Amino acid sequence: MSFIIEYNQIIYKNSNRQMLFFIKEGSNNVYDPNTNLRARNWDLVAAGSENDLYRNIGKRSGLTQGGILKRAKGWNNSSWTTIKEYIKLYRSKIAHSKNMIDLLKDFDIYSIIGKIEHISDYT
Repeated sequence: MSFIIEYNQIIYKNSNRQMLFFIKEGSNNVYDPNTNLRARNWDLVAAGSENDLYRNIGKRSGLTQGGILKRAKGWNNSSWTTIKEYIKLYRSKIAHSKNMIDLLKDFDIYSIIGKIEHISDYT
């Protein structure tokens, strides 16, 4: 059975209490062909107010109960978690969120520009 593994999480907050929620995650059965380690990527999973983040956290916590989401444990292992443990983790992450300016220190940011026919298809 395939499942998602969460490796790391970071939440950034600005002075207006707007937040960015990033998770480093991957699948248990997808491997990097160069390193033979599980592939993992940082994804922006939510942006907005604290309520917007909790909306996303609530949806993701349901994946733990369904057996679709596990937490990384050490380098190669993972473990099941409960909804209660999952929400507790993110309460702490939100309470200890980093300053938004640290985003530029923690990540290299790239952008891709392309032409689209109708902007309404992407909003």
